[in-house]
Amino acid sequence: MARPDERHVVAIDMGSSRLRCLVVDLRGRIAGLSLAEWAPDVVEELAPVGRAIDPKRTWELIARLVRSALRDAGVRPRQVAAVTATSQREGIVLLDADGVELYAGPNSDARAFFEGQAIDDEHGDEVYRVTGHVPSLLFVPAKLRWFRLHQPELFERIRTVLSLDSWILFKLSGEPVIERSAAAEIGMLDVARGDPATDLLQRLGVPGGILPRLVEAGQPVGEIGESAASRTGLPRGTPVVAGGPDTQCGLLGMGVVGAGQVGIVAGSTAPVQMALDRLVLDDERRTWSSLHLLPGTWVLESNIGQAGTAFEWVVETVAPGATARDFRAIERMAARSPAGSDGVLAFVGPRLAHMRDPGPRWGGLLFPVPSPTGPIDRGQLVRAVMENVAFAIKANVAQLESIVGAGAEQVALGGGMARSATFRRIVADCLGREIQRPRAHEVTSLGAAMAAAVGVGAYADLRAAAKAMARLAPPVTPDPVMQLEYEEHYQRWLAVGEGLKGMTDTL
Repeated sequence: MARPDERHVVAIDMGSSRLRCLVVDLRGRIAGLSLAEWAPDVVEELAPVGRAIDPKRTWELIARLVRSALRDAGVRPRQVAAVTATSQREGIVLLDADGVELYAGPNSDARAFFEGQAIDDEHGDEVYRVTGHVPSLLFVPAKLRWFRLHQPELFERIRTVLSLDSWILFKLSGEPVIERSAAAEIGMLDVARGDPATDLLQRLGVPGGILPRLVEAGQPVGEIGESAASRTGLPRGTPVVAGGPDTQCGLLGMGVVGAGQVGIVAGSTAPVQMALDRLVLDDERRTWSSLHLLPGTWVLESNIGQAGTAFEWVVETVAPGATARDFRAIERMAARSPAGSDGVLAFVGPRLAHMRDPGPRWGGLLFPVPSPTGPIDRGQLVRAVMENVAFAIKANVAQLESIVGAGAEQVALGGGMARSATFRRIVADCLGREIQRPRAHEVTSLGAAMAAAVGVGAYADLRAAAKAMARLAPPVTPDPVMQLEYEEHYQRWLAVGEGLKGMTDTL
């Protein structure tokens, strides 16, 4: 139960598979949490690639989660100093002149595949050089081109584009704004300058003036309005503060604020981002380049792809009745298997990033037949999938280091998979280096809460908030013997992966 005079901030987190709401005190301690499973709808006429979000239903769920988190924390509404939001990247909402949602879509909506391919064929080098992102199918210009070609009447009504976190701020305050790094993550900014990519967007057919006012993470943008107050239970007039994209907020939540530091948010996916004091682009377009939440700071990203999603699927497939969040059962299964999982190799989701070539690959679970250790059991399969994620993390960290031309200064690990002590140990042993970790695994929501704390003046800036609120646990130190053993397993994983790549090219 919170003290009657203690101030808290509320952070709403719209992830890829779950919605969360955290109530956090100004020292970074989580007082209350509510969450709900969440998934976008498949658009029947565009199945299987087209997906959309029901804005009314989603907003109602968010409002219920805010009320539930406040009850869980034992926090009175008047103790809430500010509210903020973070969300999955690439998802957008399109508004008409009256602020009514014409379309809301997640990052998994691939309806603009062909439009994005056409943009990359015509302007791919320039798009990457200016925005730091490909393939274009994920970003605003391709999605707008799809609406112009397939739903021209709707396209003519579009006046504003928002990221999903900015849409939540809009529902709370009525103010259409977008945090700067969130604008970069929907493909609308010149990442070198941090300003709208006006010339490029014009050539790509994006209507002028569609991007709302840019704001910075931690900047107050408005106040809770009457409608939002009645739905969420937050008092009218509560400050609404800009948060940012989920991965960048996750960096803040792990205390990754220095150049050369790497943060891994091992959730549904597992982006691997290195903070930099300069913009770095990859000549081969394998990685993304974007903005950190900190002013004058960039990130270079090598994303391993589906991590927690693939892990959950395997766990629920090989162990019916279990879930990937039942970490005690999973730990028991994985602990029965040694490093290398008795020869079992997994290629289920995570891999070395190549953003210019994100297509599917052949993969699965490989094991010796007949097995020299007897029948393959569930523990070997579960551990092999953990090792798959860890090997992919190692490969992507190495790719970042190669592009930057310098080793990582520090590596931090957070997100849902980091709840597993076995997984944390495997990552440390695979990388052969100390792994920093926060005490709280809800690093994305916590990072957004830090921005809210800055917005109400509790800290001078985001760096100070991260230093005070990240609350790091003791690091995980690699075992030198296991480090050598895992290097052998990693090299085998790389070699087999190359063979599977050749199989993909053949098939």
